[in-house]
Amino acid sequence: MFLAIIVSACAVFITRSVHVYLRLSAFPGPFIAAFTGWWRVYRYWKGDFQEVVTEWHKTHGPVIRIGPNSLSVADATNVPKVYGTNPVFRKGSIYKVFSSWYRGKDVTGIESILNEDEHTALKRAVVNSFSLSAVSRYEPELDECTLELMRQLEELDQFDLTKWIEYFSHDITALMAFSTPPHYMKHADEVVDGVQPVLRFLTRLATGFLPLTTVVPYTAQALSWLVGPSWRLVSMALDLLRARENEQRSLPTVKKHDMLDTFITAQKERPDLMAWERLLSMITSIVIAGPETVNSTLITTIYHLLKHRNSLNRLQQELHHAHRSGELSYMPTLRELSKLAYLDAVTKEGLRCLPSIALHLERIVPTQGMELSGYFIPGGTEVGCLLRVIHTDQSVYGHDADTFRPERWIEATHNQQIQMERCGLWFGNGKRNCIGQHIGIAEMKKLLAALLLRFEISDVDPDAQLSWNKNTFINYTNRPYYVALKRIEKVGEDISTVGSSSALRA
Repeated sequence: MFLAIIVSACAVFITRSVHVYLRLSAFPGPFIAAFTGWWRVYRYWKGDFQEVVTEWHKTHGPVIRIGPNSLSVADATNVPKVYGTNPVFRKGSIYKVFSSWYRGKDVTGIESILNEDEHTALKRAVVNSFSLSAVSRYEPELDECTLELMRQLEELDQFDLTKWIEYFSHDITALMAFSTPPHYMKHADEVVDGVQPVLRFLTRLATGFLPLTTVVPYTAQALSWLVGPSWRLVSMALDLLRARENEQRSLPTVKKHDMLDTFITAQKERPDLMAWERLLSMITSIVIAGPETVNSTLITTIYHLLKHRNSLNRLQQELHHAHRSGELSYMPTLRELSKLAYLDAVTKEGLRCLPSIALHLERIVPTQGMELSGYFIPGGTEVGCLLRVIHTDQSVYGHDADTFRPERWIEATHNQQIQMERCGLWFGNGKRNCIGQHIGIAEMKKLLAALLLRFEISDVDPDAQLSWNKNTFINYTNRPYYVALKRIEKVGEDISTVGSSSALRA
């Protein structure tokens, strides 16, 4: 009897394995990846996932197999097809690792909600907090945080790029969202922890359990119940929410015009669209995702400028020429910065070269299937694009796509610029693109302009390289990178009191 059970189980396993293998057997890929998602996890743990996938594409073409039901797509011209709006492809099962549960309630952030109708409803309820017009409302807060960073840097001869940009990104996000920054910049010597170690721990954990969430139901829920640090993030969100509710009761006539206020108003006006758990999920989304892209992109952009002195010099020349001619004030306004072509090109190039996202943004092919790069993809297959592969596609970004060169955005024709932006995945793409992208770009332009107007910057060690931890699908810097500072006279001579009326409000 026992032997019969073993034989039957083996037969089922073999039959299923053959079926899984044959379904996408037409596509090249690592043999073991056809049977299990653990191949992907192994490559993450080794820290060479992006490199291996890139080499497979170079050798075997635009579509390769990276999982039992997963394909990696390399041709950048396929991005609008996979992430387009007509039709909208559902997000793949890989996003289950980002699910968050707290005491039986689903508090998954807006970026990881799998149900398209639910995502659309929530986005509609909060979109006014992230629109282009909203960016101008947040400009005083953006100015204050940028000035605070300049004040702190004035006291230094050199600074750790990775540390101070991280402090800036967390302070500005919290100030715009909750009117209560953690004051990392002001109290830099006292910062011990913060949310970053928790986020990195959870990312490592999610990477390890990635295969289970795609085949074992409720794995994400179980992890959220079992892992304490995830509760810490939700507890932070609860504390912020309760503090605001207490303020509204004690000072009903005082209104804070921040993101949290917009979320609470939406929850009161449309509880059907913004349930309590969704209000909580929006807060955790901002805590988790808000600072990360800006942090990584600013670090990457400044690093590349330091390594490409011609680009750095050209950007500084543009900024100082505009300042001398009266077209750029200090602190520069977003309206003024919008007219600077090379600053815009540097910002876009920094986003294109962003190395931190090592995740295929997978989508599920509709039932009828589709064609990509001359291959027919069966319905139900999960297809995705890796940023590193797409953003170095020479057919879209030029023969030197592996190089940081902002001039490509200026030299390109209007149609080429449109294509480069349509194929870009730095803020996602299509219906599911990042709702905070306008705010993120504003933060980047404001800080780059303020920094380079006020300081000459250079590498402390010209041979130093920016180091990234590549053991998860969200890479992060793991070593200090020191930048030397030299004050430029006659630009923003006295910033000791500028903006101090709101000075990173306590």
